Amino acid sequence: MLQLTDAEEECITPNRLCYLTSWDGTTSRGCWVREEANIRARFPDSGDMLVPVIEFRRTTLAEYRNAALE
Repeated sequence: MLQLTDAEEECITPNRLCYLTSWDGTTSRGCWVREEANIRARFPDSGDMLVPVIEFRRTTLAEYRNAALE
């Protein structure tokens, strides 16, 4: 599961912090940025992922905050 946040932390602007959780329960931290109709997520231990924006669903918290991808 790929989770996007609006936190910057160690990511360089305009990148934001993201988490990638695998089937075995391990979680990697990375940085994401929107590139047109895609999200590019970079993880130090597994490289880059390019995912279409239409494949993302908001969490309950994001729905409550009315947050959307920029």
